[in-house]
Amino acid sequence: MKPKIYISGKVSGPSIPTQQKFSAMQVLLEKKGFEVVNPYTLVPASMGYLRAMRAKLRALEDCQAIFFLPDSKASPESKWELEHAMQLNLDLYAELTDIE
Repeated sequence: MKPKIYISGKVSGPSIPTQQKFSAMQVLLEKKGFEVVNPYTLVPASMGYLRAMRAKLRALEDCQAIFFLPDSKASPESKWELEHAMQLNLDLYAELTDIE
């Protein structure tokens, strides 16, 4: 069974369109052998903020690792995900080169 990894990052912003940056990282992580949980595709845009965060945090509980996109530092949601990942003792990654 492939290890499961969650992508954490800022959901909006001017740098790269959100869907594109999450999808591009999903492809790279899949090439590294992971089953990827992409929060951008996990919840519908119509879902309310708190319900969406609960769904994302529940999905994180099924993962063995979390990968932080460079813009995650500017995301309050990523801070919640980091705290939850640390409580779950997940592997934390911020660089692809850190993944063997």
